[in-house]
Amino acid sequence: MFIRRDRPRALSLAEVIIAVGVLAIAILAITGMFTRGFIMLGQSRQVTEATNAGQALLETMTARDPAEISEGVFDGRIPTPPNSDIGFPPAPYPRTEQGYPMVVRASRTGAPPGTVSVIVEVHYSQNSKVTLATYVAL
Repeated sequence: MFIRRDRPRALSLAEVIIAVGVLAIAILAITGMFTRGFIMLGQSRQVTEATNAGQALLETMTARDPAEISEGVFDGRIPTPPNSDIGFPPAPYPRTEQGYPMVVRASRTGAPPGTVSVIVEVHYSQNSKVTLATYVAL
């Protein structure tokens, strides 16, 4: 006859090692997703700050008379402006509150007369920038 045992069956060492390995892989995958998420959160914060600073500068420009806007490229990445007597923007060249340099390009379009094209680039990291553009007219 068969003898019936009522004791619970124990796990073997191999089963425990496999279970711990699967759990470790799952935890590493989840940790990797959180790490990437935090990196993307930081990048989106920089883009938002750069966009807000660029929009604020464009709003300042659209409030001005187009005749007051000097044509040219005003590069905030240059530490000292080559000629601070040329109009907008005055020295020091524009930077955001976070220290991101701005490049402002202003040029007369001619159609309609007196219209100025303004392009603002906000460089929030060495190889990344936000570009915004508008027209200032009478």
